[in-house]
Amino acid sequence: MSFPVDLYCTNTTGDVTSQSFFGSPVTGRMTKTTSWFVCWKVGAPHAGKNSVWYYTKGDVVVNNPGQQAWGYMPASALGTTKAPFPGLRKCSWG
Repeated sequence: MSFPVDLYCTNTTGDVTSQSFFGSPVTGRMTKTTSWFVCWKVGAPHAGKNSVWYYTKGDVVVNNPGQQAWGYMPASALGTTKAPFPGLRKCSWG
């Protein structure tokens, strides 16, 4: 896959999940507090009072090594003022 636009911003550390909802299998973990996010999709509501989740690659693989820590974090984990972030594309599969 290729992602023509991305978002580089601050974020909290935490789990990266295989789907855009809590309870989804954890694929990776963010250990750094500034990361790349490549697209977004609608998922479960979260503490950010919206349902936007961002697709990213975690810093550490936790489960399913074939997925290489790719997955979703809720918008509430990112240091942005709007969700979805203006200019960042919606994930083509979501």
